This record gives sequence, structure tokens and C-alpha cells, in this order.
Amino acid sequence: MHAPGLQLSVSGDRVALTFAFADGDLCEFNAPSCAACLLETVEIDTHCVERYLESTLLEELPRNVTSIRIRLRTEAIDGAYYHYSHGLKKHQGQCQRIAHGHRSRLLIERDGVRAPELEQEWAERWRDIYIGSREDVVADELHGGQRYLRFRYQAAEGEFELLLARKRCYLIDTDSTVEHIAAHLASELGRAQPQARFLVRAFEGVGKGALAHNVAL
Repeated sequence: MHAPGLQLSVSGDRVALTFAFADGDLCEFNAPSCAACLLETVEIDTHCVERYLESTLLEELPRNVTSIRIRLRTEAIDGAYYHYSHGLKKHQGQCQRIAHGHRSRLLIERDGVRAPELEQEWAERWRDIYIGSREDVVADELHGGQRYLRFRYQAAEGEFELLLARKRCYLIDTDSTVEHIAAHLASELGRAQPQARFLVRAFEGVGKGALAHNVAL
């Protein structure tokens, strides 16, 4: 809430914010208030999230519990991973929120052999990316000479809207579930190398993911 470049407005059950990145790009977010966790800090880091969780959970515990200690850790990933955010409007849980994110492992096999160079290529392409559905794009706008995409959809919790620089977005023709992401990767790999057979394993968090094959010529 105290980050430089942040403009924040909370009205009723809605929260709206505009944030300026270090390179000048803007992000606009407008959603039900339940979709945003507002922390009294300049920067989001592990320490401030631990403190927030401790104080929040302590309120839910019996009075004879006087303190709680939480330690968070980053998942150890040996190999390539992509870091993305997205929203799933058809989801009935918290995944419907338009800008939640994942740090996900990626495994690619070409003709039955692991292809770490392709894993790294896609990991770099999807480093800090927003994966959006084309059908959720409601406007292609120009701000300060930069192209922006505006996403908007209605979900169970209400209306969600997000504006991001076009260069920070990657559009697909389907919903951005992990199953569709894996299928999209397999299709794109097959398009580039139509004679090869690809297997894509796309992960999403811990203990969740999807497998997809392309159709080799």
C-alpha cells in the first residue's frame, strides 16, 4: 500500500489501483475487494507476508494461543520454470481472480528425449508474463506511445478488469488453465518442428499439472 507509483482506491466492495513499473509501464486493476490483499508495506516480500499470515491466523485461534510463527520457503525447482499470472473466469474458487500467479516447472520431451534448451526458451519467453484469453480482451489501447491490452470479464465474485502493456501479455485462444497451457505449448512446438513428437508436462504449484502431446506429421 506504500509502494512508490501506486494509486489505490477502495470504495464499498470494490478495489481499484494503478501502478507504475520502474520502466514506466502502467498496470490498472479493478475488482471485488476480496480479490486484493492490501499490506501496509512498501514492498511485498517473504517477511511481510509471514507477519500478515501470523496476525491473521492468530485472530482465528483460541484465546489461550498467544503467538504463532510461520516460515515460508520458495519451492526448489531444478531446471526451467515460467513465472506467470492469469485469471479463470469460469472457476468457482479463487482462481477466478484476474491477476493471480504461479511459478511453474516445465518439462519438454522431443521424440522421447528431454529437451532442456526448449524448456529454457519457453521459460524465458514466459518470464513474468500475463497469459490471457483472447476472448477477454475488450480493448487495444495506446498510452504514451505504448500499446496496452484491457481485459475484462464477469465471474462468480463479480466483474474483473486489468490493463497491461501488450509486451507483458501472451494471448491464447482458450481459457488459460494448466491443461490448455500444456496443449498450447505442445501445439506451438509441433508447429515449429512438424516432424517431431513432443510431450509437454506443465506444472502449476505443488502436486498439480497437465500432460499434452502434439500430433506429429
